[in-house]
Amino acid sequence: MPKKGTANDNADARHQQIAKPYKGNATKLSSNIKCDVSVMDLLTPATIELANYVVKRLKEEDPGVFVQIIDQNALHQAFALNHSPVPQGANADASAEAFRAWLINGTRNVRPNSQVPQNSRFSLAFHQLTQGEAIDIVFGQWHNQRWNVHLQDNRLGGNPIGQFAIVFWMAGTGLRRATFTTHQNIFG
Repeated sequence: MPKKGTANDNADARHQQIAKPYKGNATKLSSNIKCDVSVMDLLTPATIELANYVVKRLKEEDPGVFVQIIDQNALHQAFALNHSPVPQGANADASAEAFRAWLINGTRNVRPNSQVPQNSRFSLAFHQLTQGEAIDIVFGQWHNQRWNVHLQDNRLGGNPIGQFAIVFWMAGTGLRRATFTTHQNIFG
């Protein structure tokens, strides 16, 4: 566990300011996106900005996949577990950067020319995918069953690693219209 005032604490404090959900999010999300209040409460301004960008590029049944890092210290700790798909970085910032690179590489393994707009170190979006490609990315590339088992076992212990990222799914419902939902347990 990092000591107070370390680089990890400073990185987490910066992240918490960036990633903190805001109650006024509903007024910022495009009216072309239908989103349950429980999902809306999880969204950061950076993820909302990406959603507003991606929805303009979707047609009916087109998917968009979003990843929002919510706790980079937990992410850093998770990379120390067995079967982690990403080597733990020297600190929380390095682990978050390695995670982002791993997400992008996993996406490009399925769709080499997929679009990856990013406006923040903590939110990514992937679009111009088919439904099959999006499912393969999330469940074939990112979902690591053995690592998830270690994450779940860890959460039963005395010093559990918290949730570190949320995967959101956007589904086109018409030209420039979409619904926005979450996927549970992609990363443990």
